[in-house]
Amino acid sequence: MKRRIVLFALVFALAVPVEAAPQPGAAKLKAKIQEKIQERVAERAAERASARAARRAAAIASRRSEAIREAVTVRRVQRRVVERVRQRAAARVAQDRAARISEMASEYQRSRAERNQRQEQRRGELQRQLRAEFGLEFARLNNRDVLARQDEILGINLSPQSLSRAADLGFRAKQRRPLNALGLTIDVLSLPAQTSLEDALSILKDSDPEGTYELNAVFDRSGDAELSDIEPAVLTAAQKGLSFTVGMIDTGVDPEHAALTHADIEQQNFGGSPDTVARDHGTAVASIVASLGRPHLKVADVFSGETGLSDATGIVEALNWMSEQNIGVVNMSLSGPDNGLVRFAIELLIDRGHLIVAAVGNEGPDGAPQYPAAYPDVIGVTAVDAQGEIYDRANRGDYVDVAAPGVEISAASLEGVESYSGTSFATPVVSAYLAPLVTKPDYQQAEQAWGRLKGDVQDMGISGPDQTYGYGLLTMLNSAVAELSN
Repeated sequence: MKRRIVLFALVFALAVPVEAAPQPGAAKLKAKIQEKIQERVAERAAERASARAARRAAAIASRRSEAIREAVTVRRVQRRVVERVRQRAAARVAQDRAARISEMASEYQRSRAERNQRQEQRRGELQRQLRAEFGLEFARLNNRDVLARQDEILGINLSPQSLSRAADLGFRAKQRRPLNALGLTIDVLSLPAQTSLEDALSILKDSDPEGTYELNAVFDRSGDAELSDIEPAVLTAAQKGLSFTVGMIDTGVDPEHAALTHADIEQQNFGGSPDTVARDHGTAVASIVASLGRPHLKVADVFSGETGLSDATGIVEALNWMSEQNIGVVNMSLSGPDNGLVRFAIELLIDRGHLIVAAVGNEGPDGAPQYPAAYPDVIGVTAVDAQGEIYDRANRGDYVDVAAPGVEISAASLEGVESYSGTSFATPVVSAYLAPLVTKPDYQQAEQAWGRLKGDVQDMGISGPDQTYGYGLLTMLNSAVAELSN
């Protein structure tokens, strides 16, 4: 009995749970775990705070960057506006100066016809004014008054002996201009004191018969704006069409004009200013070309100087660039006197397969021939109005090859769109017609294009070629020109 009681007690004791005794490292472990948890919580909080700070900083930086971009854009727009205003003001000043020079030149030439003492005195006054105000001077060559740069004679491909002889005569070498594409070197010579251009040219030619010497003759644009009430929409008719390349020897062009947004324009300066100067004339000519397709325009600015006029050296340097660029068709909406240097450069380009398209000038039916249009194998362009009537101020002569619209036609200007009249603005119509046919200097392409042009014009005036319309009128109704705008 006792044995059973003892066994029962032992089983009961084993069945009742006994509280475990505490382990010696448990508290430290628990404390470390809690510490790690708190550190992690703190790190997460710091990370969130840092992220919020970074977002705030990025937002502030973005706002600052946006403000800077806006400020830069505003300044850029302001500078552009200021520059455009400056260009327009300079263009107006140059245009006024060119008009003043033209008036003085016309008066000088008119006075030549009246052989009396008073007119002789007036010519002397005009000569002194031209020298003092514009650095220009009239010289009498081949019974024609030629306006040229004062105190400059041009020597062409002079030998060392020629330069030495000129120096002995009192001429000073001012500048040497190598034109590698044309194989020319131009030496600009300064005159001895108190020597007129006529006398200087005569002295050099007499003392050096083998040398070639020319005046640095002045050239002008062949037309200007007359009205300013045309809506810009008239220029948007031909945003599509053939892609072609035309070289322009003209004033600078405003490449940001709405009429030229689809044109690819590259400009180089060969005038009297350090940079190209956008002016109405070149911008208008470019927009006429652009209205007939999607042109690549290589623009040589030869009118960037303060007088708004060009000269023989600038034109020949521009022709040299056209040769370097392999331009097939060169548009020259300018005119001036016969000049040996310009003539030689033109002949070189034509012999290499370039087509030169030039305005015949606006000197009137009895005006003297204007160059380069009057040189052989240059395509001389005259202007007609909407009814096909010849422009009343257009030159006449056997150097007139073709007519095109050029009277009161709408074209781009620095201030929008204006109406223009002159042979200058008929010339780019013909250039745009020819350019897709002469893609590079190529004599055969040039001959074929000229033949096609003669076949596509509409005979005007008397039957066959004449001194007023040339071979006839090229208009948008002609199949080949319509092909461009399609």
